[in-house]
Amino acid sequence: MILRDLAAVTGGRYVRQFMAFAVASAILQAVVVLLLFPLLQRQWTGHLRDAMPWVLGFVAATAGMWVLDLIAGRYGLHAGMATMDALCEAATPAVRNLPLGQMNRRRVKAYEKLIATGGTEFSSGVILVITVVVTAFAFSIALALGLAVTVSPLIGTVVGLSAVLLGLSLWGSGKIEEGADQRYHAANADLEDRLVEFAWLQPTLRTNGRTAEGAEHVEKDIKEAHSRTKRLLGWQIPGEILFNQVLQIVLIGLAAVTWYEYQVGTLNSVSAAVMIVVALRMIEHITAVNMLSSAVHGTARDLRKIRELQAYAALDKQAAPNPEAPAPRVALKNVTAGYGEALFDTARATARGNVIENLNLTLPAGEITVVMGPSGCGKSTLLKLVSGLLDPLEGDVLIDGEPLIAVARRARSTVVFQDTELAAGSVGHNLLTVNPQLSEEEQRELLRTVHLDIALDTNVGELGSQLSGGQRQRLGMARALAKPGADILLIDESTSALDNVNEQLLWRTVKELRGKYTIFIITHRPAALQIADHVVRVDSQMTVL
Repeated sequence: MILRDLAAVTGGRYVRQFMAFAVASAILQAVVVLLLFPLLQRQWTGHLRDAMPWVLGFVAATAGMWVLDLIAGRYGLHAGMATMDALCEAATPAVRNLPLGQMNRRRVKAYEKLIATGGTEFSSGVILVITVVVTAFAFSIALALGLAVTVSPLIGTVVGLSAVLLGLSLWGSGKIEEGADQRYHAANADLEDRLVEFAWLQPTLRTNGRTAEGAEHVEKDIKEAHSRTKRLLGWQIPGEILFNQVLQIVLIGLAAVTWYEYQVGTLNSVSAAVMIVVALRMIEHITAVNMLSSAVHGTARDLRKIRELQAYAALDKQAAPNPEAPAPRVALKNVTAGYGEALFDTARATARGNVIENLNLTLPAGEITVVMGPSGCGKSTLLKLVSGLLDPLEGDVLIDGEPLIAVARRARSTVVFQDTELAAGSVGHNLLTVNPQLSEEEQRELLRTVHLDIALDTNVGELGSQLSGGQRQRLGMARALAKPGADILLIDESTSALDNVNEQLLWRTVKELRGKYTIFIITHRPAALQIADHVVRVDSQMTVL
Protein backbone atom coordinates (compact mmCIF):
# COMPACT_ATOMS: atom_id res chain seq x y z
CA MET A 1 0.00 0.00 0.00
CA ILE A 2 1.35 3.38 -1.02
CA LEU A 3 0.71 5.06 2.35
CA ARG A 4 2.34 2.20 4.26
CA ASP A 5 5.42 2.44 2.03
CA LEU A 6 5.52 6.22 2.43
CA ALA A 7 5.42 5.88 6.22
CA ALA A 8 8.11 3.17 6.15
CA VAL A 9 10.41 5.24 3.93
CA THR A 10 10.12 8.40 6.00
CA GLY A 11 9.97 6.67 9.37
CA GLY A 12 6.49 8.15 9.81
CA ARG A 13 7.80 11.72 9.79
CA TYR A 14 4.96 14.10 8.84
CA VAL A 15 2.97 11.24 7.25
CA ARG A 16 0.56 10.81 10.17
CA GLN A 17 -0.06 14.56 10.33
CA PHE A 18 -0.52 14.71 6.56
CA MET A 19 -2.98 11.82 6.65
CA ALA A 20 -4.92 13.29 9.57
CA PHE A 21 -5.41 16.69 7.93
CA ALA A 22 -6.04 15.28 4.44
CA VAL A 23 -8.72 12.92 5.78
CA ALA A 24 -10.23 15.69 7.92
CA SER A 25 -10.40 17.95 4.86
CA ALA A 26 -12.09 15.18 2.85
CA ILE A 27 -14.63 14.65 5.66
CA LEU A 28 -15.44 18.37 5.65
CA GLN A 29 -15.92 18.17 1.86
CA ALA A 30 -18.50 15.47 2.49
CA VAL A 31 -20.10 17.58 5.23
CA VAL A 32 -20.40 20.51 2.79
CA VAL A 33 -22.31 18.29 0.35
CA LEU A 34 -24.54 16.88 3.09
CA LEU A 35 -25.38 20.38 4.35
CA LEU A 36 -26.90 21.16 0.96
CA PHE A 37 -29.85 18.87 1.73
CA PRO A 38 -31.27 20.83 4.73
CA LEU A 39 -30.05 24.20 3.41
CA LEU A 40 -31.76 23.98 0.01
CA GLN A 41 -34.80 22.32 1.55
CA ARG A 42 -35.41 25.37 3.72
CA GLN A 43 -34.62 27.85 0.99
CA TRP A 44 -36.91 26.06 -1.45
CA THR A 45 -39.79 26.08 1.01
CA GLY A 46 -39.31 29.78 1.77
CA HIS A 47 -38.06 29.41 5.34
CA LEU A 48 -35.04 31.66 4.83
CA ARG A 49 -34.59 32.39 8.52
CA ASP A 50 -34.46 28.69 9.31
CA ALA A 51 -31.92 28.27 6.51
CA MET A 52 -29.46 30.78 8.04
CA PRO A 53 -27.82 28.35 10.55
CA TRP A 54 -27.29 25.88 7.71
CA VAL A 55 -25.79 28.64 5.56
CA LEU A 56 -23.39 29.56 8.37
CA GLY A 57 -22.55 25.90 8.85
CA PHE A 58 -21.95 25.56 5.10
CA VAL A 59 -19.61 28.59 5.07
CA ALA A 60 -17.76 27.44 8.20
CA ALA A 61 -17.28 23.92 6.81
CA THR A 62 -16.04 25.33 3.50
CA ALA A 63 -13.57 27.66 5.26
CA GLY A 64 -12.41 24.84 7.51
CA MET A 65 -11.91 22.63 4.49
CA TRP A 66 -9.65 25.24 2.87
CA VAL A 67 -7.61 25.67 6.06
CA LEU A 68 -7.19 21.90 6.46
CA ASP A 69 -6.16 21.64 2.80
CA LEU A 70 -3.41 24.20 3.38
CA ILE A 71 -2.15 22.41 6.50
CA ALA A 72 -2.30 19.00 4.78
CA GLY A 73 -0.37 20.46 1.84
CA ARG A 74 2.32 21.74 4.18
CA TYR A 75 2.76 18.38 5.88
CA GLY A 76 2.59 16.69 2.48
CA LEU A 77 5.47 18.84 1.26
CA HIS A 78 7.46 17.96 4.38
CA ALA A 79 6.71 14.26 3.82
CA GLY A 80 7.88 14.58 0.22
CA MET A 81 11.10 16.28 1.31
CA ALA A 82 11.62 13.57 3.95
CA THR A 83 11.24 10.95 1.20
CA MET A 84 13.83 12.78 -0.88
CA ASP A 85 16.19 12.89 2.12
CA ALA A 86 15.66 9.17 2.76
CA LEU A 87 16.54 8.41 -0.87
CA CYS A 88 19.72 10.50 -0.70
CA GLU A 89 20.79 8.88 2.59
CA ALA A 90 20.15 5.33 1.39
CA ALA A 91 21.51 5.54 -2.16
CA THR A 92 25.27 5.33 -1.55
CA PRO A 93 25.37 2.63 1.17
CA ALA A 94 22.69 0.63 -0.67
CA VAL A 95 24.66 0.53 -3.93
CA ARG A 96 27.75 -0.39 -1.92
CA ASN A 97 25.92 -3.25 -0.21
CA LEU A 98 23.93 -4.52 -3.17
CA PRO A 99 24.83 -8.18 -3.83
CA LEU A 100 27.16 -8.19 -6.81
CA GLY A 101 25.17 -10.95 -8.48
CA GLN A 102 22.16 -8.61 -8.55
CA MET A 103 24.06 -5.66 -10.03
CA ASN A 104 22.60 -6.16 -13.50
CA ARG A 105 22.20 -3.32 -15.95
CA ARG A 106 18.41 -3.15 -15.68
CA ARG A 107 18.59 -2.73 -11.92
CA VAL A 108 21.34 -0.13 -12.35
CA LYS A 109 19.20 1.78 -14.88
CA ALA A 110 16.22 1.71 -12.52
CA TYR A 111 18.31 3.05 -9.65
CA GLU A 112 19.90 5.69 -11.90
CA LYS A 113 16.45 6.98 -12.89
CA LEU A 114 15.19 6.87 -9.32
CA ILE A 115 18.19 8.73 -7.88
CA ALA A 116 18.39 11.25 -10.74
CA THR A 117 14.71 12.23 -10.84
CA GLY A 118 13.17 10.85 -7.66
CA GLY A 119 14.21 13.76 -5.47
CA THR A 120 12.41 16.45 -7.42
CA GLU A 121 9.38 14.24 -8.07
CA PHE A 122 8.89 13.26 -4.44
CA SER A 123 9.24 16.79 -3.13
CA SER A 124 5.85 17.58 -4.70
CA GLY A 125 4.52 14.09 -5.44
CA VAL A 126 2.84 13.66 -2.07
CA ILE A 127 0.76 16.79 -2.61
CA LEU A 128 0.00 16.29 -6.31
CA VAL A 129 -0.55 12.53 -6.35
CA ILE A 130 -1.13 10.93 -2.97
CA THR A 131 -3.40 13.72 -1.69
CA VAL A 132 -5.78 13.15 -4.59
CA VAL A 133 -6.08 9.44 -3.84
CA VAL A 134 -6.47 9.91 -0.08
CA THR A 135 -9.08 12.62 -0.57
CA ALA A 136 -11.06 10.60 -3.12
CA PHE A 137 -11.42 7.55 -0.88
CA ALA A 138 -11.91 9.45 2.38
CA PHE A 139 -14.55 11.69 0.77
CA SER A 140 -16.42 8.74 -0.73
CA ILE A 141 -16.48 6.80 2.55
CA ALA A 142 -17.48 9.85 4.64
CA LEU A 143 -20.18 10.79 2.14
CA ALA A 144 -21.51 7.22 2.08
CA LEU A 145 -21.80 7.14 5.86
CA GLY A 146 -23.38 10.59 5.98
CA LEU A 147 -25.95 9.78 3.29
CA ALA A 148 -26.78 6.47 4.97
CA VAL A 149 -27.51 8.22 8.28
CA THR A 150 -29.18 11.47 7.15
CA VAL A 151 -30.73 10.77 3.74
CA SER A 152 -31.11 7.13 2.72
CA PRO A 153 -29.28 3.90 3.70
CA LEU A 154 -29.71 2.63 0.15
CA ILE A 155 -28.06 5.71 -1.38
CA GLY A 156 -25.26 5.53 1.19
CA THR A 157 -24.67 1.89 0.27
CA VAL A 158 -24.38 2.73 -3.44
CA VAL A 159 -21.88 5.53 -2.75
CA GLY A 160 -19.89 3.18 -0.49
CA LEU A 161 -19.83 0.54 -3.22
CA SER A 162 -18.54 3.19 -5.64
CA ALA A 163 -15.53 3.70 -3.35
CA VAL A 164 -14.89 -0.05 -3.44
CA LEU A 165 -15.13 -0.09 -7.24
CA LEU A 166 -12.77 2.89 -7.44
CA GLY A 167 -10.20 1.00 -5.36
CA LEU A 168 -10.55 -2.13 -7.49
CA SER A 169 -10.14 -0.17 -10.73
CA LEU A 170 -7.03 1.57 -9.39
CA TRP A 171 -5.57 -1.79 -8.36
CA GLY A 172 -6.52 -3.41 -11.67
CA SER A 173 -5.06 -0.63 -13.81
CA GLY A 174 -1.82 -0.90 -11.84
CA LYS A 175 -1.54 -4.62 -12.52
CA ILE A 176 -2.23 -4.05 -16.21
CA GLU A 177 0.40 -1.33 -16.56
CA GLU A 178 3.11 -2.96 -14.43
CA GLY A 179 4.16 -5.67 -16.88
CA ALA A 180 4.12 -3.30 -19.86
CA ASP A 181 6.14 -0.73 -17.91
CA GLN A 182 8.85 -3.28 -17.05
CA ARG A 183 9.16 -4.35 -20.69
CA TYR A 184 9.26 -0.71 -21.78
CA HIS A 185 12.15 0.15 -19.44
CA ALA A 186 13.98 -3.05 -20.43
CA ALA A 187 13.75 -2.05 -24.10
CA ASN A 188 15.01 1.46 -23.35
CA ALA A 189 17.94 0.02 -21.35
CA ASP A 190 18.84 -2.21 -24.31
CA LEU A 191 18.66 0.75 -26.66
CA GLU A 192 20.86 2.96 -24.47
CA ASP A 193 23.48 0.20 -24.19
CA ARG A 194 23.43 -0.37 -27.94
CA LEU A 195 23.82 3.34 -28.72
CA VAL A 196 26.77 3.71 -26.33
CA GLU A 197 28.38 0.57 -27.71
CA PHE A 198 27.86 1.78 -31.28
CA ALA A 199 29.46 5.15 -30.50
CA TRP A 200 32.49 3.60 -28.77
CA LEU A 201 33.06 1.13 -31.61
CA GLN A 202 32.92 3.72 -34.40
CA PRO A 203 36.72 3.76 -35.04
CA THR A 204 36.84 -0.04 -35.22
CA LEU A 205 33.71 -0.34 -37.34
CA ARG A 206 34.96 2.29 -39.80
CA THR A 207 38.37 0.69 -40.05
CA ASN A 208 36.79 -2.66 -40.87
CA GLY A 209 34.07 -1.20 -43.09
CA ARG A 210 31.26 -2.59 -40.90
CA THR A 211 29.39 0.57 -39.89
CA ALA A 212 26.30 -0.58 -41.77
CA GLU A 213 26.20 -3.82 -39.81
CA GLY A 214 26.49 -1.92 -36.52
CA ALA A 215 23.75 0.49 -37.61
CA GLU A 216 21.44 -2.46 -38.32
CA HIS A 217 21.74 -3.60 -34.70
CA VAL A 218 20.96 -0.09 -33.45
CA GLU A 219 17.95 0.23 -35.77
CA LYS A 220 16.67 -3.14 -34.56
CA ASP A 221 16.77 -1.95 -30.92
CA ILE A 222 15.13 1.37 -31.87
CA LYS A 223 12.27 -0.51 -33.51
CA GLU A 224 11.92 -2.78 -30.48
CA ALA A 225 11.85 0.21 -28.10
CA HIS A 226 9.29 1.92 -30.33
CA SER A 227 7.15 -1.21 -30.41
CA ARG A 228 7.22 -1.60 -26.64
CA THR A 229 6.39 2.08 -26.17
CA LYS A 230 3.26 1.61 -28.29
CA ARG A 231 2.42 -1.50 -26.28
CA LEU A 232 2.81 0.46 -23.04
CA LEU A 233 0.44 3.13 -24.33
CA GLY A 234 -1.90 0.40 -25.53
CA TRP A 235 -1.95 -1.26 -22.12
CA GLN A 236 -3.02 2.04 -20.58
CA ILE A 237 -6.26 1.86 -22.57
CA PRO A 238 -7.71 -1.03 -20.49
CA GLY A 239 -7.00 1.04 -17.39
CA GLU A 240 -8.93 3.95 -18.88
CA ILE A 241 -11.77 1.56 -19.73
CA LEU A 242 -11.87 0.31 -16.14
CA PHE A 243 -12.29 3.83 -14.76
CA ASN A 244 -14.90 4.68 -17.40
CA GLN A 245 -16.86 1.56 -16.48
CA VAL A 246 -16.70 2.51 -12.80
CA LEU A 247 -17.87 6.02 -13.64
CA GLN A 248 -20.83 4.70 -15.64
CA ILE A 249 -21.77 2.19 -12.92
CA VAL A 250 -21.69 4.94 -10.29
CA LEU A 251 -23.86 7.27 -12.37
CA ILE A 252 -26.35 4.55 -13.25
CA GLY A 253 -26.45 3.37 -9.64
CA LEU A 254 -27.02 6.85 -8.23
CA ALA A 255 -29.67 7.61 -10.84
CA ALA A 256 -31.48 4.35 -10.15
CA VAL A 257 -31.54 4.66 -6.35
CA THR A 258 -32.47 8.36 -6.57
CA TRP A 259 -35.43 7.57 -8.81
CA TYR A 260 -36.46 4.66 -6.58
CA GLU A 261 -36.25 6.68 -3.35
CA TYR A 262 -38.15 9.50 -5.01
CA GLN A 263 -40.87 7.11 -6.10
CA VAL A 264 -41.28 5.62 -2.62
CA GLY A 265 -41.28 9.07 -1.04
CA THR A 266 -37.97 8.93 0.81
CA LEU A 267 -36.66 11.84 -1.30
CA ASN A 268 -38.55 14.93 -2.33
CA SER A 269 -37.77 16.99 -5.42
CA VAL A 270 -35.22 19.18 -3.61
CA SER A 271 -33.27 16.22 -2.24
CA ALA A 272 -33.38 14.58 -5.66
CA ALA A 273 -31.91 17.77 -7.15
CA VAL A 274 -29.12 17.78 -4.54
CA MET A 275 -28.27 14.22 -5.65
CA ILE A 276 -27.02 15.83 -8.88
CA VAL A 277 -24.37 17.61 -6.81
CA VAL A 278 -23.51 14.29 -5.14
CA ALA A 279 -23.08 12.69 -8.56
CA LEU A 280 -20.93 15.56 -9.80
CA ARG A 281 -18.63 15.35 -6.78
CA MET A 282 -18.25 11.59 -7.26
CA ILE A 283 -17.47 12.15 -10.96
CA GLU A 284 -14.88 14.77 -9.97
CA HIS A 285 -12.98 12.41 -7.66
CA ILE A 286 -13.16 9.38 -9.94
CA THR A 287 -11.89 11.47 -12.87
CA ALA A 288 -9.04 12.91 -10.77
CA VAL A 289 -7.87 9.43 -9.73
CA ASN A 290 -8.19 8.24 -13.34
CA MET A 291 -6.04 11.10 -14.66
CA LEU A 292 -3.34 10.46 -12.06
CA SER A 293 -3.49 6.64 -12.01
CA SER A 294 -0.20 6.24 -13.93
CA ALA A 295 1.50 8.71 -11.60
CA VAL A 296 0.07 6.88 -8.58
CA HIS A 297 1.42 3.55 -9.79
CA GLY A 298 4.79 5.13 -10.62
CA THR A 299 5.01 6.68 -7.15
CA ALA A 300 4.13 3.34 -5.56
CA ARG A 301 6.86 1.58 -7.55
CA ASP A 302 9.43 4.22 -6.62
CA LEU A 303 8.55 3.97 -2.94
CA ARG A 304 9.06 0.21 -3.08
CA LYS A 305 12.45 0.75 -4.70
CA ILE A 306 13.43 3.23 -1.98
CA ARG A 307 12.43 0.68 0.68
CA GLU A 308 14.62 -1.84 -1.13
CA LEU A 309 17.52 0.62 -1.09
CA GLN A 310 16.97 1.28 2.61
CA ALA A 311 17.04 -2.46 3.31
CA TYR A 312 20.42 -2.77 1.60
CA ALA A 313 21.68 0.38 3.33
CA ALA A 314 20.69 -1.10 6.71
CA LEU A 315 23.16 -3.93 6.11
CA ASP A 316 25.88 -1.47 7.14
CA LYS A 317 24.72 -1.79 10.74
CA GLN A 318 24.75 -5.58 10.57
CA ALA A 319 28.19 -5.50 9.00
CA ALA A 320 29.80 -3.13 11.51
CA PRO A 321 32.89 -4.90 12.91
CA ASN A 322 33.92 -4.88 16.55
CA PRO A 323 37.17 -2.88 16.75
CA GLU A 324 38.07 -4.59 20.04
CA ALA A 325 37.78 -8.14 18.65
CA PRO A 326 40.98 -10.10 17.90
CA ALA A 327 41.93 -11.07 14.36
CA PRO A 328 39.41 -13.65 13.14
CA ARG A 329 39.65 -17.20 11.84
CA VAL A 330 38.48 -17.41 8.21
CA ALA A 331 37.23 -20.64 6.65
CA LEU A 332 35.79 -21.59 3.29
CA LYS A 333 33.49 -24.60 3.61
CA ASN A 334 32.47 -26.57 0.51
CA VAL A 335 32.66 -23.41 -1.58
CA THR A 336 31.79 -23.34 -5.27
CA ALA A 337 32.15 -20.03 -7.08
CA GLY A 338 32.18 -18.65 -10.59
CA TYR A 339 31.01 -15.91 -12.91
CA GLY A 340 28.49 -17.69 -15.12
CA GLU A 341 29.03 -19.38 -18.44
CA ALA A 342 29.82 -16.25 -20.43
CA LEU A 343 31.89 -14.11 -18.09
CA PHE A 344 35.20 -15.20 -16.56
CA ASP A 345 38.13 -13.31 -15.12
CA THR A 346 40.35 -16.38 -15.20
CA ALA A 347 41.58 -18.59 -18.00
CA ARG A 348 39.98 -21.73 -16.54
CA ALA A 349 36.39 -22.58 -15.82
CA THR A 350 34.57 -25.83 -15.30
CA ALA A 351 31.85 -27.09 -17.59
CA ARG A 352 29.33 -25.52 -15.22
CA GLY A 353 31.00 -22.13 -15.59
CA ASN A 354 32.60 -22.33 -12.12
CA VAL A 355 36.15 -21.32 -11.27
CA ILE A 356 36.21 -23.01 -7.84
CA GLU A 357 34.50 -26.32 -7.04
CA ASN A 358 33.82 -27.63 -3.51
CA LEU A 359 36.82 -25.92 -1.90
CA ASN A 360 37.64 -26.24 1.80
CA LEU A 361 40.30 -23.90 3.18
CA THR A 362 41.14 -22.34 6.55
CA LEU A 363 43.06 -19.14 7.32
CA PRO A 364 44.12 -19.36 11.00
CA ALA A 365 43.39 -16.33 13.16
CA GLY A 366 46.14 -13.69 13.30
CA GLU A 367 48.51 -15.71 11.12
CA ILE A 368 49.98 -15.36 7.63
CA THR A 369 48.74 -17.75 4.96
CA VAL A 370 50.37 -17.73 1.53
CA VAL A 371 48.60 -19.28 -1.47
CA MET A 372 50.73 -20.21 -4.47
CA GLY A 373 49.57 -21.68 -7.75
CA PRO A 374 49.67 -21.27 -11.54
CA SER A 375 48.06 -18.35 -13.34
CA GLY A 376 44.35 -18.77 -14.01
CA CYS A 377 43.74 -21.35 -11.29
CA GLY A 378 41.31 -19.11 -9.36
CA LYS A 379 43.50 -17.42 -6.75
CA SER A 380 41.98 -13.99 -7.43
CA THR A 381 38.50 -15.51 -7.22
CA LEU A 382 39.48 -16.91 -3.83
CA LEU A 383 40.52 -13.42 -2.71
CA LYS A 384 37.20 -11.97 -3.90
CA LEU A 385 35.31 -14.57 -1.89
CA VAL A 386 37.14 -13.77 1.33
CA SER A 387 36.93 -10.00 0.82
CA GLY A 388 33.20 -10.02 0.02
CA LEU A 389 33.59 -8.94 -3.59
CA LEU A 390 31.98 -12.22 -4.65
CA ASP A 391 29.39 -14.50 -3.09
CA PRO A 392 29.78 -18.28 -3.34
CA LEU A 393 27.29 -20.14 -5.49
CA GLU A 394 27.40 -22.97 -2.96
CA GLY A 395 28.96 -23.35 0.47
CA ASP A 396 29.84 -20.71 3.05
CA VAL A 397 32.57 -18.25 3.94
CA LEU A 398 32.86 -18.37 7.73
CA ILE A 399 34.35 -15.71 10.00
CA ASP A 400 35.03 -17.13 13.47
CA GLY A 401 32.67 -19.98 12.62
CA GLU A 402 29.77 -17.78 11.49
CA PRO A 403 28.70 -17.39 7.84
CA LEU A 404 28.78 -13.71 6.94
CA ILE A 405 27.07 -11.91 4.08
CA ALA A 406 29.26 -10.22 1.48
CA VAL A 407 28.85 -6.70 2.89
CA ALA A 408 29.99 -7.90 6.33
CA ARG A 409 33.07 -9.52 4.81
CA ARG A 410 33.83 -6.33 2.89
CA ALA A 411 33.59 -4.31 6.11
CA ARG A 412 36.18 -6.53 7.81
CA SER A 413 38.57 -6.87 4.86
CA THR A 414 41.15 -4.56 3.37
CA VAL A 415 43.07 -5.28 0.19
CA VAL A 416 46.47 -4.35 -1.25
CA PHE A 417 46.19 -4.86 -4.99
CA GLN A 418 48.84 -5.71 -7.54
CA ASP A 419 48.63 -2.26 -9.13
CA THR A 420 48.13 0.57 -6.66
CA GLU A 421 46.31 3.56 -8.14
CA LEU A 422 46.52 6.68 -6.02
CA ALA A 423 44.26 9.71 -6.09
CA ALA A 424 45.77 12.95 -7.33
CA GLY A 425 46.75 15.06 -4.35
CA SER A 426 48.92 14.65 -1.30
CA VAL A 427 50.00 11.56 0.62
CA GLY A 428 47.75 12.60 3.49
CA HIS A 429 44.81 13.09 1.15
CA ASN A 430 45.10 9.47 -0.01
CA LEU A 431 44.97 8.24 3.60
CA LEU A 432 42.06 10.50 4.51
CA THR A 433 39.97 9.24 1.58
CA VAL A 434 39.81 5.90 3.41
CA ASN A 435 39.41 7.28 6.93
CA PRO A 436 38.62 11.02 7.21
CA GLN A 437 38.90 10.80 11.02
CA LEU A 438 42.66 10.18 11.02
CA SER A 439 44.74 12.78 12.86
CA GLU A 440 48.08 13.89 11.43
CA GLU A 441 49.91 11.81 14.02
CA GLU A 442 47.88 8.73 13.09
CA GLN A 443 48.70 9.32 9.44
CA ARG A 444 52.43 9.56 10.24
CA GLU A 445 52.20 6.38 12.31
CA LEU A 446 50.74 4.57 9.30
CA LEU A 447 53.65 5.76 7.16
CA ARG A 448 56.12 4.57 9.82
CA THR A 449 54.34 1.20 9.90
CA VAL A 450 54.99 0.67 6.19
CA HIS A 451 58.55 2.13 6.46
CA LEU A 452 57.75 5.02 4.14
CA ASP A 453 59.77 8.16 4.93
CA ILE A 454 57.79 10.85 3.15
CA ALA A 455 55.96 14.05 4.15
CA LEU A 456 52.18 14.05 4.37
CA ASP A 457 51.91 17.05 2.05
CA THR A 458 53.99 15.42 -0.71
CA ASN A 459 52.12 15.54 -4.02
CA VAL A 460 51.78 12.00 -5.41
CA GLY A 461 50.83 13.13 -8.92
CA GLU A 462 48.24 11.63 -11.23
CA LEU A 463 47.73 7.97 -10.19
CA GLY A 464 50.86 8.27 -8.05
CA SER A 465 53.14 9.10 -10.98
CA GLN A 466 55.45 11.29 -8.81
CA LEU A 467 56.37 8.36 -6.57
CA SER A 468 58.61 5.40 -7.26
CA GLY A 469 57.05 1.95 -7.64
CA GLY A 470 58.13 0.95 -4.15
CA GLN A 471 56.83 4.16 -2.56
CA ARG A 472 53.54 3.84 -4.41
CA GLN A 473 53.02 0.26 -3.25
CA ARG A 474 53.92 1.03 0.36
CA LEU A 475 51.53 4.00 0.35
CA GLY A 476 48.91 1.60 -1.02
CA MET A 477 49.64 -0.65 1.97
CA ALA A 478 49.29 2.31 4.37
CA ARG A 479 46.01 3.26 2.74
CA ALA A 480 44.73 -0.31 3.20
CA LEU A 481 45.74 -0.24 6.88
CA ALA A 482 43.89 3.08 7.31
CA LYS A 483 40.53 1.37 6.80
CA PRO A 484 38.70 1.44 10.15
CA GLY A 485 37.43 -1.84 11.57
CA ALA A 486 39.27 -4.11 9.13
CA ASP A 487 41.01 -7.16 10.63
CA ILE A 488 41.55 -9.29 7.49
CA LEU A 489 44.43 -8.15 5.25
CA LEU A 490 44.48 -9.49 1.69
CA ILE A 491 47.52 -9.00 -0.53
CA ASP A 492 47.20 -9.78 -4.25
CA GLU A 493 50.54 -10.09 -6.07
CA SER A 494 51.54 -6.73 -4.62
CA THR A 495 55.32 -7.30 -5.03
CA SER A 496 55.28 -8.59 -8.59
CA ALA A 497 56.70 -5.32 -10.02
CA LEU A 498 59.04 -4.43 -7.13
CA ASP A 499 62.78 -4.82 -6.85
CA ASN A 500 64.26 -6.96 -4.07
CA VAL A 501 64.82 -4.05 -1.65
CA ASN A 502 61.24 -2.78 -1.84
CA GLU A 503 59.90 -6.33 -1.78
CA GLN A 504 61.75 -7.05 1.45
CA LEU A 505 60.45 -3.82 3.00
CA LEU A 506 56.88 -4.83 2.14
CA TRP A 507 57.27 -8.32 3.60
CA ARG A 508 58.86 -6.83 6.69
CA THR A 509 55.74 -4.69 7.16
CA VAL A 510 53.47 -7.71 6.71
CA LYS A 511 55.49 -9.72 9.25
CA GLU A 512 55.12 -6.91 11.81
CA LEU A 513 51.32 -6.98 11.32
CA ARG A 514 51.09 -10.64 12.33
CA GLY A 515 48.55 -11.00 15.16
CA LYS A 516 46.80 -7.70 14.39
CA TYR A 517 45.35 -9.05 11.16
CA THR A 518 44.56 -12.41 9.65
CA ILE A 519 46.73 -12.13 6.56
CA PHE A 520 46.09 -13.83 3.22
CA ILE A 521 48.73 -13.46 0.49
CA ILE A 522 48.49 -14.45 -3.17
CA THR A 523 51.88 -14.46 -4.84
CA HIS A 524 54.23 -16.15 -7.28
CA ARG A 525 57.32 -14.82 -5.51
CA PRO A 526 59.13 -17.32 -3.27
CA ALA A 527 60.33 -14.48 -0.99
CA ALA A 528 56.91 -14.48 0.65
CA LEU A 529 57.56 -17.96 2.03
CA GLN A 530 60.04 -16.58 4.56
CA ILE A 531 57.25 -14.85 6.53
CA ALA A 532 54.50 -17.44 6.00
CA ASP A 533 52.98 -19.37 8.89
CA HIS A 534 51.11 -21.55 6.42
CA VAL A 535 51.67 -22.23 2.72
CA VAL A 536 48.83 -23.51 0.56
CA ARG A 537 49.76 -24.81 -2.88
CA VAL A 538 47.02 -25.30 -5.45
CA ASP A 539 47.03 -26.81 -8.93
CA SER A 540 45.35 -25.54 -12.09
CA GLN A 541 42.01 -26.98 -10.91
CA MET A 542 42.16 -25.07 -7.60
CA THR A 543 42.79 -28.29 -5.69
CA VAL A 544 44.79 -27.91 -2.48
CA LEU A 545 47.96 -30.01 -2.74
